[in-house]
Amino acid sequence: MYRNRAPLALTLGIFTLLPLVSVLSNWGDSEQRGHLFGYWFGHDMFTPPFDIYPEMTRDAILFGGTDPGRFCPTYMIFCESFIPPRCKPRDPEFDRRDVYIITQNALADGTYLHYIRAHYNKSAQRQYDRPFAQELLRSKNEREKNYETNLLARIAYKLIDRPLLYIGERIEASRRAEGVYPPTEIYIPSPRDSELCFREYYTGAQRRLEHDQRFPNEPRQIRPGEEVTFTADGRVQVSGQVAVMAINGLLTKVIFDQNPTNEFFVEESFPLDWMYPHLTPFGIIMKINRQPLPQLTEEVFSKDHEFWSNYSERLIGNWITYDTPVQEIADFALKTFLRHNFSGFEGDRRFVRDDQAQKAFSKLRSSIAGVYAWRLGPDCPPEYRPRTEAERQRLIKETDFAFRQAFAFCPYSPEAVFRYVNFLVSVQGRVEDARIVAETCARLDPFNQQVAGLVKNLSQAKNQQVMMQDANAHLTKLQSEWNNSRTNLQLGLNLAGALLQFQQTAAAVQVLDQIMASTNLDSSAVVACAQGYLQMGNMTQLEAALARLTVLTPDSPEAWYDLAAIKSTLGKPQEAIAALTTAVSLSNARRAQSPSAKDLLAEARTDPRFEALKTLPEFKALVPAE
Repeated sequence: MYRNRAPLALTLGIFTLLPLVSVLSNWGDSEQRGHLFGYWFGHDMFTPPFDIYPEMTRDAILFGGTDPGRFCPTYMIFCESFIPPRCKPRDPEFDRRDVYIITQNALADGTYLHYIRAHYNKSAQRQYDRPFAQELLRSKNEREKNYETNLLARIAYKLIDRPLLYIGERIEASRRAEGVYPPTEIYIPSPRDSELCFREYYTGAQRRLEHDQRFPNEPRQIRPGEEVTFTADGRVQVSGQVAVMAINGLLTKVIFDQNPTNEFFVEESFPLDWMYPHLTPFGIIMKINRQPLPQLTEEVFSKDHEFWSNYSERLIGNWITYDTPVQEIADFALKTFLRHNFSGFEGDRRFVRDDQAQKAFSKLRSSIAGVYAWRLGPDCPPEYRPRTEAERQRLIKETDFAFRQAFAFCPYSPEAVFRYVNFLVSVQGRVEDARIVAETCARLDPFNQQVAGLVKNLSQAKNQQVMMQDANAHLTKLQSEWNNSRTNLQLGLNLAGALLQFQQTAAAVQVLDQIMASTNLDSSAVVACAQGYLQMGNMTQLEAALARLTVLTPDSPEAWYDLAAIKSTLGKPQEAIAALTTAVSLSNARRAQSPSAKDLLAEARTDPRFEALKTLPEFKALVPAE
């Protein structure tokens, strides 16, 4: 339209309007007006809805883990609690400035310990505080050895640090008087405590690494994801998230043990092993009970189930039950989250377009499911496992329900998906349902390579499961046919071979023994039985089978030779010499008529099975050296 020069006003107008494209295309995913999910996340930790759980106890210590698990309760304690009642209509009386909020993920950081001690253990923190300007002007040796302070640093202290410290102390005193921090101090780990926790972890990691290096055939003690190595000078070196969280776990245990009069709650981000026996659901978070719980009671399950059924009404609707098929949840996820088809949807559409809320509440629910699943897993000590099969099935039922909800809240959450898949496969053997969960996640998060790998592994496992089911059906059929026709020796041999493939050696031996006792036994069946006994290492039955073979084929040199070899192996030298004498005699007679036949005499000279006989005069006479 404009071959030489575009009109400047029109061109600038188009460029001005270009941001509208981005605004309009992302509005649905970015708009947060009227979303209460962040408020619920923070508020409901302290005041659970539905009158199922009580309010969080006064002066409680709350460990926050995930990003929202740290920010939301911090906002509720330090901001919402100070807002006038008339300005917070949803809960005018909310005031939880009594709660101590601590991030368990950062305790291994010495700077964070200083920071949190300044909040809640100020009397202990004072000894670690240093005037900033003064320390900045001191030399490295002065700071490390603390033997002197140079003139310039002393002047900086008097002119800068002391006035600022005076102002800071007045501000802090007024804030504490206003209740910004709880009036009673709690114990926060000291630098010495931190050092001991680091040392304890390093010592344990070194012990686990040495065990794995010394006993490579035993189960590994180094935990998955734990990066532990020895340096060139023999010192242990650790790195990675698993190591840091293990140290954080030790420090949280110090806080727990040193504050016995406070109750503890946790919003989990990374599982801390010591907590699991102490944890029970408390609304959207969990309570750390003072004493470990040998079993979870029916009351624990029923409260948790009722609470989250009601809570789900706020998010996606209350339609998931114990019996809801995994395929139905997957279909819902694809229909709602992928295709945005809301026909029949009973939840809050704002939740569907709020991916942060989906991830946050799925994480909360999967953490509770993880506590249940821990009591069914291999890492759980025997004293915390279900005592009866009925208890086990009850625990499985509630774990599955919790994971179904977590998956439905955010079907593309790798954490919820991987934990649910692991539970389905390892505890219940439901590979097909696990594959459905993984494939649904892959549809919603197609560029996640870890999920793609999970789908591939589950597809292979599904194929192996189908093959195993076919093999089991074939084995059942063989067992039935053998029970109905004991004269069909080939059928019995096929059954024994199938049992060996399933590593059912006792049953395979029983079938071979039945074949050996048959009245229509022939030499080929005996040979097959002997091979089966040999494969299982059953030398006693192998000797009996070979002895039976010499009865059925008394003119076979090989039958007598193999019998001699097994008797030698079993430490029966005289019987071995007698059998070998017969074998050599028959072999020599056969070679006299057919010189190309196998020479068993020559073979006996180098056969290692006769090593124990080579010093006997009878053997030397029978098998002279060349």
